[in-house]
Amino acid sequence: MFSLSKSNFSPVSLTLPLFRCGIRELRQRIHTVQTTQKITEAMKLVAAATVRRAQEVVVNDRLFASNLAEMLNDVTQRLKSDDVSTPLTDARPVKTVALVVFTGDYDLCGSFNKWVIKWRFQQRRLRSLLMMFSHWLCEFLRKEKSKWHKRAPRVWMSPMRPKCPLCERERSTRPVITRNKKEINWLFLLLGQMLGYCTLEHLKYFCKHNEVHGTGANDVFSLFVVYTRFVSLVRFEPVVQTLLPLG
Repeated sequence: MFSLSKSNFSPVSLTLPLFRCGIRELRQRIHTVQTTQKITEAMKLVAAATVRRAQEVVVNDRLFASNLAEMLNDVTQRLKSDDVSTPLTDARPVKTVALVVFTGDYDLCGSFNKWVIKWRFQQRRLRSLLMMFSHWLCEFLRKEKSKWHKRAPRVWMSPMRPKCPLCERERSTRPVITRNKKEINWLFLLLGQMLGYCTLEHLKYFCKHNEVHGTGANDVFSLFVVYTRFVSLVRFEPVVQTLLPLG
């Protein structure tokens, strides 16, 4: 048996901070907290409405995406049955592989992007492909490192329409493309951002001088798309889908 005496216990004294302020200061603080609470509640409502609209867009577009995939699959099967040879459907010996990873770029998306990229490298199929072509890629970078200074200017990585000098309206005029078009390199890297800024003449020039600009579009034999499939607001399923060759 154990006997516990009162001397073994010491009362715990809590020291609370003392606010030396008057009634007016206390009322101001209470008013500030209440105002902040109202603003926070409004922000919650706006965020909930934004998430609801985004969820509706995802659910509505899912049917279109599935029907489009079925249509492409049907076209591919018909081309194979009719012995029609196309670069997009022919299964060739794989020399280069391209990975297109869709990640987030809004608000606190760092951990989400890290999770997607980490999951991508954990996939056995993608990991084997990356290991297979890592030596080839290092050799390519070693040979082509002297040509890196011929890439496009930094401004073309994120083109923005300049300000109009007459009406002073922002982003209302088209940027001027230099006449020495050979300075604009890596077309397919910038085409998604430059779409709407290039004329038909510029695109014809790029396609004609494909070897000069080193786009690498003719060297990609297999293309994989990595994205997250929406299940619910708290659950996303990562998916790897083969885009090229079709079917």
